[in-house]
Parts: sequence; C-alpha cells; structure tokens
Amino acid sequence: MQARQFHPAAVVIANEAHYDALADVLADQPEIKVYAGTKALEEIVEAEPINVVLAAMVGFAGLVPTIRAIKAHKKVCLANKETLVVAGQLIMQLVEQYHATLLPVDSEHSAIFQSLTGEGTNEIEKILLTCSGGPFRLYTHNQLQAVRAVDALYHPHGRWARR
Repeated sequence: MQARQFHPAAVVIANEAHYDALADVLADQPEIKVYAGTKALEEIVEAEPINVVLAAMVGFAGLVPTIRAIKAHKKVCLANKETLVVAGQLIMQLVEQYHATLLPVDSEHSAIFQSLTGEGTNEIEKILLTCSGGPFRLYTHNQLQAVRAVDALYHPHGRWARR
C-alpha cells in the first residue's frame, strides 16, 4: 500500500463506505490520518501543512478539490485529464490568477508537457494524441465509420460499459 511506503500525513478517499477498512489497514500507523467523503476531499487540499496535491480521481470528481487546491496556492499534480476536459479554461485561469503550479503527471499529458517545456530550439508543429483503449479499441475501420459521439461514453472496462 502506498501509504505505508510513503508515510503521508493524510490519506483521503472519496467513498465513505471504505473508510473503516482503510482505517483498519492503517491502524498501526497513527501518524497517518484517514479521512473519507467528498467534503474531506475538498477540505484536505487546503490544509496548511500540505504543499503538493496529487489529484488522481476518476472522471471529473477531482474538479472541485483541484479548484480549491489552486485557490489555496498549492502545487497540483494532475493525474487525470477529465478535470481539464470539463473545465480547462477555468482551471488555467485560476492557475494564473492564484499563481499556482499545475503539473501533469498522467502519461499522455505529461509527455506533451515535457515536449512543450523540453530543452532545445525545435518548435513543435503538431501533437497527435492517440488512444490505446476505450470502447473502440477493437473496432475495424468500417466499424469506426458508424461511431457516434455518445458511443465514446461506453468504456469497455469502466462503469459505463455496455451490458
């Protein structure tokens, strides 16, 4: 478990139903505080001893905690793209307004970030971001011709999977 390896001051999970199990697992680590629930997620990012927030929640559940962390002048390491997909313009305005740092840490957007801020004088003309999974990963060219935007919501391994 990462909490045992890295000894954070706090571990916060969104799903309150898992609080007891997590607290039991970390019972022998009294220096690690355990919290659960949406309110806890939103408040912990503003806590004074915290200077880096890793926003790694599925979907756009991390939007409000990310906004609150930015407003609290924290360094935000963003591990999901949904926050930027849902509110990219707002997030970037807040980063500028509050002089916060936003670092992409998920593979695709971190690679783009590294390319854009890398060394050298070669200008980037175009970035193509491909997908390795999703609902269309096994589709043929002909099947892709009939894909609708709404079909992208059905991930084969997620909670939106077609039944």
